[in-house]
Amino acid sequence: MPGVYARTARGNVTIIKFTQSQNVGKCVLIAGRFQQNYDNGSLRTIRSAKLGNESVICALRSGSDSCTEKTVLFAVPPGQDPNTIMRRLLDSNGLAAGNLVEL
Repeated sequence: MPGVYARTARGNVTIIKFTQSQNVGKCVLIAGRFQQNYDNGSLRTIRSAKLGNESVICALRSGSDSCTEKTVLFAVPPGQDPNTIMRRLLDSNGLAAGNLVEL
């Protein structure tokens, strides 16, 4: 299955796993958003928010910044709790243990 990986001191760690192999394009898009935000220094804070009717996960430079279309990393699938996804993304021990975000 395709996924999004983070480079850590312990090596590459999968942070997002896609549940269907046809999501390769989505995987590439989301991985690119993570990389772009890392490269421009705005992957310092990750937050869930509502944009329109959609729950999203955003990358921000600081906790006082707001989520915008430009800072969205990915949309939270319907039926999934954005706060649970946030906790999983930020739990490095959980990620290392295999508690991944599934999209």
